[in-house]
Amino acid sequence: MNKYLQEITGSLVNKTVVTISARDVEQVITRLRELGATWKPVKGAARMSDRVTLRYRTVCSGRTLEDTSARPVDIVLGERTLPRAIEHRLAGLKPGAVLEHAVMRSARVDNQTVRQRIRYSVEIIKIARNTGPITDRQLARQFGISPRDPALLRKHIRQTIGERIELLVKRQVKQQVFSRLIEVHRKQNPVSGENDSGEDEQSLLEPILSEIVRSGDITLDYGRVESAVEALVSESHKPDADYRRYINNTKKRSQLESAILEDQVIEYLLDLARVDTINKRYADFMAESDSMTADRQSAAARWPVIQITPATKCGYCTNSQCCTYITQSLPTPRSKSDFSNLLWQVSHEGVRAFKDSEGWYLLIDNRCSHLHPNGRCAIYASRPDICRNHTNDYCEFEDSTDEGYDLLFNNFEELLAYCQKRFKRWDNYPAGQNG
Repeated sequence: MNKYLQEITGSLVNKTVVTISARDVEQVITRLRELGATWKPVKGAARMSDRVTLRYRTVCSGRTLEDTSARPVDIVLGERTLPRAIEHRLAGLKPGAVLEHAVMRSARVDNQTVRQRIRYSVEIIKIARNTGPITDRQLARQFGISPRDPALLRKHIRQTIGERIELLVKRQVKQQVFSRLIEVHRKQNPVSGENDSGEDEQSLLEPILSEIVRSGDITLDYGRVESAVEALVSESHKPDADYRRYINNTKKRSQLESAILEDQVIEYLLDLARVDTINKRYADFMAESDSMTADRQSAAARWPVIQITPATKCGYCTNSQCCTYITQSLPTPRSKSDFSNLLWQVSHEGVRAFKDSEGWYLLIDNRCSHLHPNGRCAIYASRPDICRNHTNDYCEFEDSTDEGYDLLFNNFEELLAYCQKRFKRWDNYPAGQNG
């Protein structure tokens, strides 16, 4: 078994189960009604709960971490978009005021925890005040829900909360699993010299995941890809056209394939691990999520995902399908004699026939003798031109070789049935006689 799979097997992973009460739903609705209210510009000093438009810049050790000078941002004071102390100091200031503030934070540098001073320079551009919450009926209309039935709005909000929680829990679980994989790697490679920076962890994880995909024989579930695309275009005015446009967009399709394959890897590893469930109330769970430091939130957001690109795709292809068959062009069969010869060819083991937009071909299932068990090519540097010219922009990784044909004959019986349908007097055709 793969060394990573051995270490993951039986290891502990905590998974949170969140309880959503009716009170939680009502509190979210109240908050959404407040956010949906109109905002009236004010010239006076800002108050907590006002929406302020800001330019701000953060600097640490002379290095700029964030600068919104070119694109001002809106925040609501009290929502802790910025550190709490800064938001409280902004209350009472007027448009045009500039606030200078410094906060201390902990960070990992060269395997040591150090304290760093972050300097904020914040300028208030304008201030707006909430004129009052919108009604439940107005909120329902914003979501495209009938305002006549309050239960529909609450059902929709509960579903939305559930989807948000699922995303946060998935991120927590993924972070635990990936941390364990990196721990195993460093245990197995004590002199590799990696430090704890996020960039190094990202570069470590991708080859580890590729190895797990191959060891676990995990293949991309293209049914999930299609379902995900269908969900994305479900509210479109032209869902069929948008579906085809999405599938044919290599970049978008690859991003979706990457996310789904990563989910499959996590699910596979969780089946091997020992998963303990932790029950929490919605309010407690969200309070813990909101209390994460900016560093931890950023690290979780940067946590690496599988990147399926033409350059990396072959590393995630468990079956190396393009190296397990060859095709041979055929003259287009027209007569009974032509099809009789084709019947003889498909009678042999591992030989099939197909027709596509380019013509008729034999499909011979036979693994390349230079293909290693891990899917790598033993003669990659000196591989034939046909291998060098092969493109994997859209290949067997996304679509089985059994799909995309006008006609496909897997055996003698299938081709014979086609011949009997194509030629009315096929049954009277003697072997060896020209048709």
